[in-house]
Formats: sequence, structure tokens, C-alpha cells
Amino acid sequence: MSPRSPLFGNEFFKGPGQHLPGGAPEMVINSVPTSHEILIKVYVK
Repeated sequence: MSPRSPLFGNEFFKGPGQHLPGGAPEMVINSVPTSHEILIKVYVK
């Protein structure tokens, strides 16, 4: 995981170091790419 502080994209985020209203910190977690396809099989009888 690569947490980082958002600098844009959330109207409630007050700015770097100011967090959200009420003082809660906000973090964005970058997704982890996978190297294979996800395959789902559905069997219908």
C-alpha cells in the first residue's frame, strides 16, 4: 500500500496538513495492480 495525502478531488479536504472538518485525517490508498486476469465461472443448471 502507498498511502498519500490528497491535494485535490475532495471538496471537504481543507488542504495539506489541515485534514477534514472535525480534524479527521484523510488518506488515499493506491491500489495494487495484479499481474493476472480475474476469471469467474458461473455454472447454471
